Parts: sequence; structure tokens; C-alpha cells
Amino acid sequence: MESSEDQIEFKPNEKRKFILIINIVISVVFFILIIIFIILLVTKKETLNKNLLLEISYTDKWDELFGTQILNKSYDLNGQIPNSFKINGDNYNNDIGNINDGNDYSKTYMNYYDLYIPYSSFYNKDKYNGIILFIHGGLWISGNKESMNFYCITYSKLGYITATMDYTLVLDEFINETSVFRMIDEITACIQNIKEYLENLGFDVNKLEIALGGISSGAFLSLLYSYKIKNPPIPIKFIINMVGIVNLDPQYLYKVINPLHSILPNDIQQAFNNNKLVKVFENDFTLLEWMNNLLGKKYSNDFLLEMMSGNEINKNNENFKSFFKIVEKTFPTYYINENSNLIPTLSEIAGNDNVVGIVQYSLLNKLFNQYGVIDKLVYMRFGNHDISDFYTENGINAIREMHYQIIQFAKNYFNQRK
Repeated sequence: MESSEDQIEFKPNEKRKFILIINIVISVVFFILIIIFIILLVTKKETLNKNLLLEISYTDKWDELFGTQILNKSYDLNGQIPNSFKINGDNYNNDIGNINDGNDYSKTYMNYYDLYIPYSSFYNKDKYNGIILFIHGGLWISGNKESMNFYCITYSKLGYITATMDYTLVLDEFINETSVFRMIDEITACIQNIKEYLENLGFDVNKLEIALGGISSGAFLSLLYSYKIKNPPIPIKFIINMVGIVNLDPQYLYKVINPLHSILPNDIQQAFNNNKLVKVFENDFTLLEWMNNLLGKKYSNDFLLEMMSGNEINKNNENFKSFFKIVEKTFPTYYINENSNLIPTLSEIAGNDNVVGIVQYSLLNKLFNQYGVIDKLVYMRFGNHDISDFYTENGINAIREMHYQIIQFAKNYFNQRK
């Protein structure tokens, strides 16, 4: 039996201190566990982002084991780019005639393209997967084909013949030689050269099929070409529209204050009614400059300024009326009608796009629904105009979804896959 001296007894104050110490220790341990959990969560997210970046960039560089690449191949015809717009021809229009004289264009140092041919197509030409031509952006005044090589390499490694092209930009050195009409003819020349090159390699030209895609003004050109040109050198099976501009009328250039959950026409109208949309540009003169780019900067800034009333375009101005009659014929939306080629279109749109806004796609979707065009949207809600949101779940999912949908469109609409 233990003596009373051997037994431990707590006095009331000591007992309270002991309980307090235990509670403090438990609280500290719990706090440390929370910190560890947060660190693990952040580390996991960073690892996910890094893995995704590796996943989508591991094809940055071409490997000759995958196929052959032909770089900087000229697509001119004996030093000329044929002009499809001939005075009094089938394509003639009085308004466009004020800009385009119908003469063939002299070759520039920009009339080149890159071509990637996977060995799976090179050695089995009867069962090739299709061609995808990627066109760069840059507001028609900047950019180059090298910026699209990532897409070319990625999809060539998946078995598709891919290409990317330069086109004559609206630069001071070409001020009297270029416009969007020339760019359209350059796309035709490039596709024709791809067709002839593949024919020389032994491909059956009657089975060739192509898709056009691009970013921003490259998407604009892809859409415009696909809907305007009735008989391209190779049949166009689908379009890839990444944050494309489709119409420069000020009423269609609005951005959101906060990204919307959806950007379908009804959602856009509701956002407009609730004052959740603001103009992309505070001053419409920027739009006039963009329109002038499409026409090869044929008009002086003083002439454009006469069309302005304060910060807005005066649509009643007679100069603007005649100017816009030409410009509107450069918009992809002008050619989407009951007589259009009904070409399936895949669009990727960014909710935080401060360059072209979100109303552009709403207009496109409305026309597609009206005329029965197959249309698929991938919406990167928190993405910007460069569609590079690698940091949110929505952004990561949108990148993966777009990649998946491009493959699905290729499988569904390239007939040689069936």
C-alpha cells in the first residue's frame, strides 16, 4: 500500500494550469496541421500546373523521329500572288474596287509557310488523317508563323499534316500593296502550294481535306476565308476559332466587368440590360484604325478623324458610310448567310478578353444558329485574350477541353478518318 507521501495530488490552481497547457498544445498542433495541409494543397496545385505546362509544351521542339518538316517554303506563283478580285469579274464589287485594282501582287518576303508531315501519313498516304493550317494573329500588322509552330508540332505528332503561314502584313513598306483582300489570296496561294507539294509526294489530291484555324486576327482570317471562298484548292472541313474578331462594328465590341458564367446571346443581352458590359475601347478611333488596317491603311488619320464625334464614330457621317460599305465586306459575319458554306466551327473564348470582348462570339453563335452551322464553344471564363489561364481549374479544364475538341472535330469531319 502506497503511502500518502507517494501519491501525486494536484491543487486546484495547478490542475487549471495543466488543462490550459494541454489545450495550448492541442491548439498549436492543430494549427501546425492546418499549415501543413495548406502547404501540401498549394504544392499539389503548383505541381499540377507544372505538369500541365509540361503536358502542353513537351511538343515545343520537333523531333525528326516523328516525321519531316519543310520550313520557309515559298507559296508564290512565279514571283506573283494571283489576285482573285478581277474588275468586272464574278467577284467584283464596286465598293471593294475602290481599294483593290485587281492586279496580281508582287511577292514579298512574307510569302512563306512551314509544313509538318508525320511519318504515319508519309508512308501510308491513302490513310492520312487530314491537314490543319494554323494562321497567326497580330491585328494584321504584326506576328509571324513561328508563333503557331507549337500547334503544328502538337497535332502533327498526333498524325495530322500541319502547316503555318506568314502573310503580307499592313506595314509602311507595303502600304500600297496589301489589305485583307491580299491576305485572302495569299491563303489560297498557300493552300494551292500545299496541295501541289503533297501531290508531288504521291498523295491523292482528290482525297485531301483541310481545316483552318488561328488566334485573334488569325482566327478572323480563318473564318473570313472559309465562309467567303466558295471553291478553295482543298475542301475546308472545319474551322478553329480562338478568340477571333468577327465584326468591328462598335455595337459588337463590349467586354464584361466581371466574367460571366455563360456568354450565349441571351446571357449577353441580360448582362447588357444589367449594365455589366462596357465598351472595349473608350475612344472609337481605335476601331477606325483597325478597320483601316483591313484596307491596307489606305486612308489618312485626318480622314478618319472626320468620322468622329467626340469619342464615338458618327455613323451619319457620309465619309463613314462609304468607308464602312467597304470595311463590312471584310468581316466574317458578312458572309454567313443562307448561301454560306456550312462549315463546323470550334470556338475558344476568354471571359476576361479585353481586346475583342465577349460579344463577338455571341454574334457568331446567333448567326450559326440562324443558318444551321454546327458550333461548339469552349469557354475559358477567367482567361485573357492570350487564352493562357494555367492557374484556375476552369482555365486548366478549358485548355484540355480545347485540345480534346480539336481532335474530336478532326475525327468527325475529316472524311478520310471514317
